Amino acid sequence: MRQVEKTSVANDARKPIASILNAAEYLAAEGNTLVSNCRTQAAASLPIWMSALANGECPETKIAVDAGQPFARALTAEFGVSPWVWRRLRELSPAVMDHVRACQSSFRCMAKIIHALGPNVPTFPPDGLHILKYNLSGIDDDPPYKTELVLAQAIAVEVTSRGWTSVLRSIEIRSPEEDSNHPLYGWRSRNLVMLAYGLKDLLRSANIDRIQKYSELEISRRVPYAIRNLYRGTNLSGLVEYARRWREDVDAVGMSIASNDSAPPCLIADVSFDAIGVRARQLLTQETLLEEGRLMKNCVGELWPLVASCSGVVFSLTDDRRMECASVVYRLRADNSWTITCGGPNNEPPTRELRAAAHQLRTCLMAAMQAQPQPVQYEFSAASARMARHEPGGSLYTELSEVTAAEFLSMRRWFPCGALDPVARLRAVWPS
Repeated sequence: MRQVEKTSVANDARKPIASILNAAEYLAAEGNTLVSNCRTQAAASLPIWMSALANGECPETKIAVDAGQPFARALTAEFGVSPWVWRRLRELSPAVMDHVRACQSSFRCMAKIIHALGPNVPTFPPDGLHILKYNLSGIDDDPPYKTELVLAQAIAVEVTSRGWTSVLRSIEIRSPEEDSNHPLYGWRSRNLVMLAYGLKDLLRSANIDRIQKYSELEISRRVPYAIRNLYRGTNLSGLVEYARRWREDVDAVGMSIASNDSAPPCLIADVSFDAIGVRARQLLTQETLLEEGRLMKNCVGELWPLVASCSGVVFSLTDDRRMECASVVYRLRADNSWTITCGGPNNEPPTRELRAAAHQLRTCLMAAMQAQPQPVQYEFSAASARMARHEPGGSLYTELSEVTAAEFLSMRRWFPCGALDPVARLRAVWPS
């Protein structure tokens, strides 16, 4: 009879509590006093434990509880977090699990967020969980997404000085329309995320002698922690500034060689796509770029160095039928393909017709480039090569032995170095 009880309880431990009739029956453990005591103690020591089980979570810890093993040790081990997180989890009420389910998160993810924020940060309000989950969505991945740990650390620094209410308000996304224009979202998507890819290669290059003994998975697991260490003590605005400097340096590669008197080539004369009613006009002077930027309320007015150095081509698109317009920027890649960045007024998404025209114009641009004299083709290809070197994955990041003194000076703008040179700093933050 005793053996039957053990088997039944062991099978129970592998089911979510939702598949059992009710919590009382689970705690009763079918009359097994020892297991019942362990389950009751666990439920009493962690208020949200029963809700987590009802959510189908923590299967390994559930088995450990039935075996009489230390509850806190089993839970923190299953989540891969420090023991102090246990104290924070005990402070949370069962109502928090409603917020967990509402933002399609998990108990484990919540524990990971608490762990990433650190032990000195005040407990976040339950209704702030969905905001944190949105901004730290990859924190429960294995390995964590490259930007999540450093972002959590920056949030923690910010909270220490400003408090949760102010910080959550600054990073909250209130609607899909706000999403694409949100300062933090834009910074992450366009700058920090891409910088993290460059930092991944820089860290690997600087620590090449150390990582030879590691597998690719082990290396990838260390990179997010190295990036976090690289910016330790930096708040959100500081991260924004470092990422902006990196983007500024990447965009400015080779552009300083162009003077204000440079005359970029006209690749395509004014052209009309009659089938969709859209006209395209290449912007060839600093004045026309400034005027476009003023009318469209975008950054096109700042792109004269890009145009003058043959690092990019800018067009103004006008849809006469629908009275719509857009600005489109093309950049030549090292493989001779062209990237497209197209936006309407205030950088809003362009209409379907304007997007179609931008893609048709790219085809015309490729043909026009082939018809240009060799010196013009060379200018564009040379600018493309410079850009390719500085984009994530380029040789600037993977071949540190070839980096020039000027490029090292630029790197010092991308992350805090103190008295160290950039390579020494990248080595100092690599987790052992």
